[in-house]
Amino acid sequence: MIKLNDRISFDLFGNTAGISLVGASGMGKTTLLTYILLVASKIGAQILIIDVKRADLASLSEVLKNGEKVVAATADEACRLLRVSNNNLNRRFEKHHSSFGKNWKDYHLRPVIIVCDETSALMAEAGKNKAELIRLLRQIVLRGRQGGMFTILGSQRLEANVVDRSLTLQLGTRIVMGHADNDTYRMAYPTLGDMKLLPFVSNKPGHGLILSDSLTVDNQTLISETPQPFIAPNMAQVDVPYVLNELQKRADLGKFIDEPYWEY
Repeated sequence: MIKLNDRISFDLFGNTAGISLVGASGMGKTTLLTYILLVASKIGAQILIIDVKRADLASLSEVLKNGEKVVAATADEACRLLRVSNNNLNRRFEKHHSSFGKNWKDYHLRPVIIVCDETSALMAEAGKNKAELIRLLRQIVLRGRQGGMFTILGSQRLEANVVDRSLTLQLGTRIVMGHADNDTYRMAYPTLGDMKLLPFVSNKPGHGLILSDSLTVDNQTLISETPQPFIAPNMAQVDVPYVLNELQKRADLGKFIDEPYWEY
C-alpha cells in the first residue's frame, strides 16, 4: 500500500496496470514518484527508471544495483530497457503458466516498476524510436498486471499525441498534481462527466487529486468516480540516495523465486 497521508492510500500492486501522474512543472510529480519508489523498494521491488531530462531520477543509477542497465537517460537507452523488460515479461509467462487464473503473486515473482518521469519529453526526443517505444509500452501495460510489471507514466500532460489513450486508460490509478485545465482533468478522469464535481485543490507543490481502482480512504475501500484530494508526503529532509541504498540492502529478496532467465 502506498500511504499518501493518514487518510488516503492505494495499492500499487492492486487491480491496475500502473499510474498516470500529471501536473505542471514544480507541482511535485518527481517528488511523489520518488516516494513511491522508496516504498516499493522497501518490499524488494525491481526499479527501472526512464528519465530523459537527466535529472534527479536519472542520478539514481549510481545507487541502484546494475544502475547502468536499469536507468535510461536517452531515447535509445529507453528503447533498450523496454525491449529487455518486454522480453523478461515474455519469459515469465512462458515459465509460469501452469495454473489457470494465477498471477505473479501466486508464483512469488518479484514485482517490477517501470517509471518514466517525463513521458512527453521522452516521446519528443524519440524520433525514429517513437513507434517502437509506444509498441513496447503498450505490450507491457496491457500484460503487466498479471505478470507483476507495473508502469508509472509521469508528464505535464498525457495527450493522445504523446501516448495513445487506449494505453493510458489501462492505468487504473490517475493522479493530477496542483491545478490543471479542464482538458487535462477530462483526460485523467473521463468518467467524471461534470468537472464542477472536482474537489478543490490548492495550487501548491504536493497537493493533488487521486482516483484509483484500489483506493482506501479512512481504512475503507472506496469505489467512486470522484477523485480524492490529498497532500503528498514531504520529502524535503530525506536523503533519497542514502535511503534507497539502505532499503535495497535490507529488502528480503529471498521471498521471491529465482529467475535465472531474467536480464538486468
